[in-house]
Amino acid sequence: MEIIKALKHDSEFVYDYIEELEAVFEFFDIPLDVLGKDTEKVICQVAKKAIDLDPENREAYEIIMDLPMELQAMRKFIEPCLMKMVDIFPEDHLACLKLAHLFYLKNAYRKAENILLQAYSRAPHDMQVREKYALSFIIASVRNLKRKNFNLVDKDLGKAEKFNIRSLNIYITEKKLISNAVKTNKFSREIFDENTKDFSLYEKMKTLLLFKLDMEDPSGVAPEKARGFVSIFNSFKKKVKIFSSNELYSLLKSLKKTYHMLFWNPFFASPLIDGKGQLLSSLGNGDFTNIIIDLVEHNYLNIVIIELEKRRKAANPKTSVIFDFYYIALCHFQGSLTQPSRFEDIIARTDALDDLVREVDLKRKSPGLKDIAGADKNENEWI
Repeated sequence: MEIIKALKHDSEFVYDYIEELEAVFEFFDIPLDVLGKDTEKVICQVAKKAIDLDPENREAYEIIMDLPMELQAMRKFIEPCLMKMVDIFPEDHLACLKLAHLFYLKNAYRKAENILLQAYSRAPHDMQVREKYALSFIIASVRNLKRKNFNLVDKDLGKAEKFNIRSLNIYITEKKLISNAVKTNKFSREIFDENTKDFSLYEKMKTLLLFKLDMEDPSGVAPEKARGFVSIFNSFKKKVKIFSSNELYSLLKSLKKTYHMLFWNPFFASPLIDGKGQLLSSLGNGDFTNIIIDLVEHNYLNIVIIELEKRRKAANPKTSVIFDFYYIALCHFQGSLTQPSRFEDIIARTDALDDLVREVDLKRKSPGLKDIAGADKNENEWI
């Protein structure tokens, strides 16, 4: 376990102590070739060996649970460890959740559903367990919709609904709407109004955007058209400008990984973004900064650069450094800017800002004139 702690602290540990590690690995019969691989793979092998030597070593299991599972090679090692953890610690529901996630990555849906049922039986009142278990029924409804088994879709969504998880309401409602559209080739305003009567305007808009995303599913499950949808969608789209910056940010950013299995694409904001990206001007500086990478990854590089050009001129010194960095980096990526000196200027300005922050911090810590004079502490202090 000390080896793992050292690896987490310093990724160069393997190279600095290669001879010592080879001796340890040889003694414990750990394959030596793993030393030439990624740090995570070394950690995985060491933690797995720790579990083999002590099957009740909870610390080793927790290290395994923190490892990334996107690569099939990693899942191959992680899965048996998690299965052993589930068996050895019958009260542990988090191991079940992690194993369910791994099964979903393998497209082993039935296994994922069964292990989530086990998690629910272990911790029926845990909100994370309840949400993941309810979500499994929505995922099942997506699979049944592809088979056009509408009765099972209704049953799955009904089961999910019984958990009364507010964060899932939008997804349950949208799946009801798309299921009805597949059956009837039309968008039912009546069903929409009935299912969204307790929704805010923001929640209704997100539901419509997700429905449109499902309509564009290239798998061919969605109907060719849903009569009545376009006019309803456009009427709501006109109201987007009244949303707060935070609400707009939530509509523009990609879905959380938790919900990726519900849709063919995690990015659903395209219908809101016109060619000039005018909606971006309604975002506060913080929300805009947080959405930059997401927008660039989804082919909105040009409109992000245009928006940065506007904002960097009006921003305060601290924010302008951030905007200028993104602007120069993205222009460089675009190929329209190639001078390395522009990056050097940013670094110099950042260093100057750090000096200013330290100076202000010292002034905060030193007594001000009002403190020395014994002024009322309820008055506003100089910052």
